[in-house]
Amino acid sequence: MSTNGDACHVLFCVDGSQHSLRAIRRAGRLLAPGRALVLHVWSEQPSTPRGREAAADAAAVLAREASEVAAEAGFDGAPLSIRAGERVADTILQAIDSHDPDVVVLGSRGMSDWQSAVLGSVSTSVVHESSRPVLVIPPEQERKDSP
Repeated sequence: MSTNGDACHVLFCVDGSQHSLRAIRRAGRLLAPGRALVLHVWSEQPSTPRGREAAADAAAVLAREASEVAAEAGFDGAPLSIRAGERVADTILQAIDSHDPDVVVLGSRGMSDWQSAVLGSVSTSVVHESSRPVLVIPPEQERKDSP
């Protein structure tokens, strides 16, 4: 973790959605310039070796494309794709421990309280279990005009 005024080291967690790419752009306004690791954790479990290889390749492409968005936002970004273990959040937490970022950035999907309770939430788990500060970018909301 940088403590001497060096550029911020950010771990971006992306899932390929437009929202996760928007989170990179929004964080760029706050944290750039700096170094970034752009992490995509994939959880597809293809049953054949060829299917697993295709899924790994697709995940690597997604991480690389998201690292290009990070570069546009002012970061020197490196892509990383990891196959999920039992829980995506646990895989992210292991990456946090391994790469020691100053801050973790991810988007929330905007699930209702009920959906989050039933389905779980990666962002909620990371916020509560991370050893590093976590910046959660909420989904974009339509702005209501003032009367």
